[in-house]
Amino acid sequence: MKKMYQQFKCSQIMLPEHRRELEKHAALKQHEKQESSSTADEQEKEQWDRLLQASLKTGQKIELTILSRNRCREISGSVEKIYSSSGYLLFKTAGGVIKISSRYIISIKE
Repeated sequence: MKKMYQQFKCSQIMLPEHRRELEKHAALKQHEKQESSSTADEQEKEQWDRLLQASLKTGQKIELTILSRNRCREISGSVEKIYSSSGYLLFKTAGGVIKISSRYIISIKE
């Protein structure tokens, strides 16, 4: 049996739905790789930290833009708790409290 090269592109018996999902997955992984290697400057990181801490202490409403299911999503609310060791935060919204990984945060605004 011949060795398959570029296994996902070469497969002609793959269902179109599966091919689309694999392409979405590859795009998401590529985006995550770019996000993790992106150089958010130190000023921006410090500003984000100040906004998160202010929201935690005073309940100030902030707006997060996060990567969710391969698209950007904006969420408004306040910070409930920050887990800096694991990189997660609990975010209180009108719909309830959600857990967000800091690596999926794209921007933070007041």
